[in-house]
Amino acid sequence: MALMSAWYFTETATIYPYQGVDDWTGGVTYGAPYTIACGREGESRQSRDQDGAEFTTRDVYYTGDNRPKFLDKIAPGDTTASTWDVVGAAEIRKVAYHGMGALGYDPEFDLETM
Repeated sequence: MALMSAWYFTETATIYPYQGVDDWTGGVTYGAPYTIACGREGESRQSRDQDGAEFTTRDVYYTGDNRPKFLDKIAPGDTTASTWDVVGAAEIRKVAYHGMGALGYDPEFDLETM
């Protein structure tokens, strides 16, 4: 169990996994959405993504789930069964890993969005 899971991962978010760019249309494609337990804070700060590009964060999601990755999209709540469009979801620009093994807990992750 993650250190913060019992008291902070009380919200749900939907992840739309980035699959790549369609060769025919040039559009970005996403896989089947899934939900994660998380905490969310609206936080505007300067950050850098894994490619070194600077960006201003929109929200930061905190989770113990290791599936979300760079360029996935994330939306608050469970939108997997709705007609809600992935276009309105925020792009994950940075995934920060926090190893908690020394304290006896599972790893935690910050998902910074733009």
